[in-house]
Amino acid sequence: MARKFMMLVVGVVFFLSIGSISRNGNAQEKLVTAGNTGSEQIEAQKKQADVKASAEAVIKKAKNDIEVANKLKAGETNKTVYNRAKGYLATAESLFESKQYERAEEFASKATYDLLLIVQLPLDAKKSLDNAMSALTTAKTDENIGKYYSALLDTSDKNIVIAQKAFYENDFSTTKALADSINKSITDAKATIDNANNSVEQARTEVYNVRDMDGSIYMPDLYNKAYTALRDARTAFYSDKKLDIAIKKAGEAISLAKQVMQGIESAKKSLEVEVPKLIDDATKMIDSAKQVSAGKYCPDLLKSIETSYASAKTLVTEKNFAKAKEIANKVITDAKLAKETSEKKGAEESLAKLLEEVKNAIVSAKKLNAEKLCPDELKAAEDSLSLASDIMKSDILKAKEIADKANIDAKAVLEKVKKLAPKSKTTSSTKSKK
Repeated sequence: MARKFMMLVVGVVFFLSIGSISRNGNAQEKLVTAGNTGSEQIEAQKKQADVKASAEAVIKKAKNDIEVANKLKAGETNKTVYNRAKGYLATAESLFESKQYERAEEFASKATYDLLLIVQLPLDAKKSLDNAMSALTTAKTDENIGKYYSALLDTSDKNIVIAQKAFYENDFSTTKALADSINKSITDAKATIDNANNSVEQARTEVYNVRDMDGSIYMPDLYNKAYTALRDARTAFYSDKKLDIAIKKAGEAISLAKQVMQGIESAKKSLEVEVPKLIDDATKMIDSAKQVSAGKYCPDLLKSIETSYASAKTLVTEKNFAKAKEIANKVITDAKLAKETSEKKGAEESLAKLLEEVKNAIVSAKKLNAEKLCPDELKAAEDSLSLASDIMKSDILKAKEIADKANIDAKAVLEKVKKLAPKSKTTSSTKSKK
């Protein structure tokens, strides 16, 4: 009973206060009208009309927001705020009727703010859910996301079902949180893939660019590191599906390629001094090859060497020191090979002649009966000849050493049997006479 009485008192007080405000408002309106004449009165009326129109617009919006809230059943999820908003709107309408437009707009604004709290969340949740469903559908058709983030798609499929269920149960906070999480995960995944792809492509461009500028010649160590980093980045991206490593290695390749670029100019200056010396070395090496009959033993290789040598000298005159260095180094290598080949073939040819000479000496000694006159010396010469012939392909120096000894031994045997042979014949003829 006491409670009803208190509510009645409060209601009466509220009514009386509204009435007082209304009377004061009317009095103020009359005072303003009476106190203003001419242009001032027109200006006051215009201002009053603007205030009224503004209040009317805010009240209209509050009413529309109430209708939206009713359609969304937003009041069921937050009755306290919903009822408070309706109370604010009722007060605003009452104040408007009593021409207290500024206060009417104030209460209408409070109503729209409260309605925003209970209406906007469902709307935001619905928007987030729609965006998440659209993003997931698109992601499923993206080969790269399927390739790199298949587990993410599976998780998102499960979470979208949970978000939909929460929405139908008016649990808009859960709906929005899950939907936003799905959207962010898919967006982040796409961004990471794009970052990795762009990084690898940039690294490829940077490394290939310095390669085309002969970076491998001017700055070989740094260039090789850059190329290795690029290769690792491409492997991580295309084969291993490790995007973080791909991004890291691509960054290293880009950084190293830039260092190569910076070093090329200084390296060019160094080559201007280095390359002429290489050309001189190439000249000397070609002369050395010719001295051991490279033209006889490897004519095609020597011809190729001389052609490359001429090309290197032309490049020097054109200031293309990087290419000249590359060719000059190859000329030196090939000329060295020509020299070694010619020396080996010349030695083999010389050894073959020596062995033939040994054979002839042994044959001559045998004709003079060396097998009976000095069989041990003859056998030693023959053994040395045989051994030298056997190892001449594998160890020509050793074979030459043994062949020289065989030659000495064979000639010694021949000389010996030449001296013994007449005595042997005389002895034989004396015995036959007897």
